[in-house]
Amino acid sequence: MKNIVFVYGTLRKTFSNHAHISSSRLLGAGRTCEKFVMFSRLIPFLSDSQKVSTIYGEVYEVDDKTLSALDRLEGYNPNSPSSSWYRRSIINVNIDGEVISALCYFNDKETAPIVSSGDFADAQNIAQKSSDLLYFAYGSNMNPTRMIKRGINFTSREPCFISNFTLKFNKIAYKLPGEAYANIEPCKGDVTHGLLYRVTTKDLLALDKNEGVSYGHYYREEVLVNTDFGIKKAICYIACHDRTSEDIYPSQKYLNHLYEGADLLGQTLLDSISTSLKTFR
Repeated sequence: MKNIVFVYGTLRKTFSNHAHISSSRLLGAGRTCEKFVMFSRLIPFLSDSQKVSTIYGEVYEVDDKTLSALDRLEGYNPNSPSSSWYRRSIINVNIDGEVISALCYFNDKETAPIVSSGDFADAQNIAQKSSDLLYFAYGSNMNPTRMIKRGINFTSREPCFISNFTLKFNKIAYKLPGEAYANIEPCKGDVTHGLLYRVTTKDLLALDKNEGVSYGHYYREEVLVNTDFGIKKAICYIACHDRTSEDIYPSQKYLNHLYEGADLLGQTLLDSISTSLKTFR
C-alpha cells in the first residue's frame, strides 16, 4: 500500500534523517494549506496549538514498511496513539498549486523557540538570548503573519493581559486619516488582553519603525503583563495624545489582524474587541 507523507524536519533532503526516506518517491516540495506553529530544539516539533505560519516541507509516497519505520523514528504507536511521543494526522499541502492530502507527525508535548518562518532550514539561526525583550501586542501585531512580514522573528508567543488599561480604537491611521488603529489608555479596574512576544534588540528597532516612534505616532512604554507563568515586564506602544481622535473607526481589514490573536486568546479577545467597538454606537 502506498502512503503519502509530509516531512518538515530532519527527514527532508540534506538533513540528518533523510536516509530513512531517500528511496521513496518525492512528489514535490510545498507548504501546508493551514497555519501551524513550529518549535525547534535541534529537531522540530509541529503543533496546531497556534496558527503562526504555513509549514514548508516535502511530500513523499512511501510503502507500508517505510511508514512503519517512520512511526518508530517519531515514537508513534498506531495501536496506542495517546501514549505516543508524536501523533499522526492528515493535512493538506499545496505543491505548485495542487493540493495533496498527506500524513504529518505532530507533537503537542514539547515546546522550544518558535521558527516563525515555518521552515526548519531557518532553525539554526534562531536562539534565545538573555538580551531578548518581551513585547506586549494588543493591536494588529497580534497577527503573527503581520509580524513576520515586518521582519520581526519572534521566538515565543503567549496569551497575557495588563491591568488598569482599556483597549480603544482612537489612534489616527497615519496613511488613512479617517480610520482608527488600536490604542490603550489608563483605566482603573479594566484589563487589556494581548499577546506577549519574545524578540531581539534588533527587532525592537523594527517595531519602533513600524509604530512610527520617530514621527510621534506611538511612544514606547514599559508595562507589567500577567501571564500563566507570573508577572513579567514588557515593552508596548501607546499612541501619542495629539495623534488620537474619538471620531474615527477601525476598518474591517484592520480588525481582522486583531482577530488572528484568537488562536491563543479565544472568545476573551473577541469579547474585548466587541466591548471597545460598542463605544462608537
